[in-house]
Amino acid sequence: MLEQIKACADNSPDRLAISDAKATLTYGELLQQAGAAATALRRCGVVPGERLLFWDASKAGYLIALLACMQEQVTLVPLHPQAPPAWRTAVAQQLQAAAIAPSLVALQQADLEVRAERVRSAETDVLAILMTSGTTGVPKGVPIHAAMATAAAHNTIDVFGLDPDTRFLDYIPPFTVGGLLLTGLPILLAGGVLLAQNFSHFAFASVVTELRPTHAILLPTMVAVLRHASSWPQVDLSGFAAIGSGASPVPESVAEELLARGVPRFLHLYGSTECLTPVMVHVSTAQTTGPRTIFSRFCGDYQARLAEDGELLLRGTPVMRGYVGDPTINQEACGEGWFRTGDLFTHEDGVWRIVGRKKEILKVGGFSVSPALTEKVIFDVPGVRNCAVVKETLRSGYEALVAVVEGAGLTPGAILQVCAEHLSPTQTPRRVIIVEALPLNAMRKVDRQAVAEMVTLHDSR
Repeated sequence: MLEQIKACADNSPDRLAISDAKATLTYGELLQQAGAAATALRRCGVVPGERLLFWDASKAGYLIALLACMQEQVTLVPLHPQAPPAWRTAVAQQLQAAAIAPSLVALQQADLEVRAERVRSAETDVLAILMTSGTTGVPKGVPIHAAMATAAAHNTIDVFGLDPDTRFLDYIPPFTVGGLLLTGLPILLAGGVLLAQNFSHFAFASVVTELRPTHAILLPTMVAVLRHASSWPQVDLSGFAAIGSGASPVPESVAEELLARGVPRFLHLYGSTECLTPVMVHVSTAQTTGPRTIFSRFCGDYQARLAEDGELLLRGTPVMRGYVGDPTINQEACGEGWFRTGDLFTHEDGVWRIVGRKKEILKVGGFSVSPALTEKVIFDVPGVRNCAVVKETLRSGYEALVAVVEGAGLTPGAILQVCAEHLSPTQTPRRVIIVEALPLNAMRKVDRQAVAEMVTLHDSR
């Protein structure tokens, strides 16, 4: 991949590669800065097979660091720039990193914290180690081998139809699998332009007008916020070739809204840190009929089957070989040659539907309940921006669902009525709590533990 990006820089050094809040770089400048960072790694004695912890305030910084590490066969460990220092230290110790770079400037100036307790892996083809979101437990390190990243990048290019004319509007955090390997490397491999922005519903209209993006990924929470912005009706989306969405349940209304507003193709995406993205996709146009938020095909080299309980099992080139340094978890997650995704699916007539996360399935009154099914119904209620369904245990010992909903102009009664009309009694919340904002983690996913704490605090008032 590095050679392909270098070839693009050699052929068109003055072609714009990336634009973000901190920098605007051509392909020539991008490779020049990556070369300077690679030289700094050598000066600090970081050698092939070792690991570099890195964080920065810009998307360009992460991509430059990744390209530098690829050149030196060093493994990049990208972290959230606002992660607690104690957590960073714990990750450095867990992964036995050789050095820590707290910014791109520090990296390029060889101002690194070089660590004595370090490991040099025999595997020099590991491009990065990405920490999982931790939504269902303690974050784990996922090694991304070159073959995985290459396969996933070409899947992205194929699914989105990326080429040198691509201008990809990117809101995905650069320290995540989506930010580096879905909206990072693939755009550079295609010779396109990466338009990295911090998401703001106030600025979205001007961003579309001024930057003229052709592609984007908008998470369901982003679309929900945009639909309630006063400028949303005036935003011209007809210049997009495709918009994708995923990472959490996508309401049908999101897909319908984007297609009705002139977006030619809506891509419903499924993936994960361990299996990269996209694993599965369903492409909708204004002319196609049927559900939009299903999955109708796998992308590239994936094989799949369902376990008896409906859990999706995957294997293939883009699937990880095992977490870093945890044989016990690896035996559970990757035993018998299949990765257990933790996601529950149904598969009928060639159509895959996600039911929910296995670890998020709630036992309520003796029944197994999927919060995702309830949340998907609530998402389609006008005015809802985000929601999360959790379980509460009453003083009587009775268990029930509680829906915590973020939005405007909402009443608990109206939401409960919609749920009663579309869901079974066991899937219908006992009550609804309206809040100004739901807590999100670094991946912009709902922090369910924090939501459960919100319910407890709400009841104690």
